[in-house]
Amino acid sequence: MFILFLRLVRLCCGLVVAFIFLPLLSSLINYGHVYAEYRGEAMAIIFLQLIIFSFFAGLFFALRKWINKIYYKEHGELHPQLGKSPWAL
Repeated sequence: MFILFLRLVRLCCGLVVAFIFLPLLSSLINYGHVYAEYRGEAMAIIFLQLIIFSFFAGLFFALRKWINKIYYKEHGELHPQLGKSPWAL
């Protein structure tokens, strides 16, 4: 049951990463078109998005390792879905 909860938390982290990535990409692409007086604010937004993206992406991959470790202790093998791909939920 605890593994299911961790997988749901991992799903939420993955959604946050996905929803942060697209605005971050858009901000980076459009940074050259920002007026000079707003560049500091745009850079602050990009920096904040990078921090949030890095935190949740790190948590996403750390949860995979943690879930696999717990599952391995209980069953003696890696989790069937998470052992195949690092992107599996």
